[in-house]
Amino acid sequence: MSATSLQNGAFTTTNERRHNSHARGLFVVIDVTAGDAGFSVVPSIRGVVGSHDYELLAGTAITAVGKTMLQVHPDATAAANAVAKALVPSRTTVKMTHADAKSITYRVYVEDIA
Repeated sequence: MSATSLQNGAFTTTNERRHNSHARGLFVVIDVTAGDAGFSVVPSIRGVVGSHDYELLAGTAITAVGKTMLQVHPDATAAANAVAKALVPSRTTVKMTHADAKSITYRVYVEDIA
């Protein structure tokens, strides 16, 4: 099962979208296609349990056009800011934290991993 967490568009403020899954892991692709000079956005994947959320993985700041991949899975080999070795709860949030109000055009894809 795959889903798009955020629609393609130009964003100037922090965005987050919940994703419901019954998989053990997630693969996230962030496709940045344009941005104002000096833009910066930091992606993160957060687990949600009850009314509490916690960070599963914080990516590195994205400052250029291109694709960024993030993965969370209990069988993965951890890699700083790119891959987290963790079991994914049934509810997660993909959050894109903008450094400022510069416009960034991107799309975020989320794929469940068994």
